[in-house]
Amino acid sequence: MAEVREHQGACVARLLPRVRDIRRAGSCALDLCHLAEGLADAYVEEGPRIWDWAAGALVLTEAGGSFALLEGHLGRRLAGWSKESVVVASTPSEWDGFVADLRETGFLV
Repeated sequence: MAEVREHQGACVARLLPRVRDIRRAGSCALDLCHLAEGLADAYVEEGPRIWDWAAGALVLTEAGGSFALLEGHLGRRLAGWSKESVVVASTPSEWDGFVADLRETGFLV
């Protein structure tokens, strides 16, 4: 997991100038629910397992949010993880720009 955190830290450093703020509650599902509630604008994390995000993704998509598992740089190297190991979520209006920023800052392939 140290490799994932190191990679995410570098990506976050490149993402910071493009966003207003970065916050993390410590729970993927809770962060996705905050997005569904309108308390956040977007979410990204490499590597959470299905039990970390499934319930939150359901709440988010039922509230009209956008959610996908996308291909990250580390997914193929981490045992048991698929290529599509990056949880990405946002409001529909922010989706295209957020995904583009994630590609440019190294979160996504």
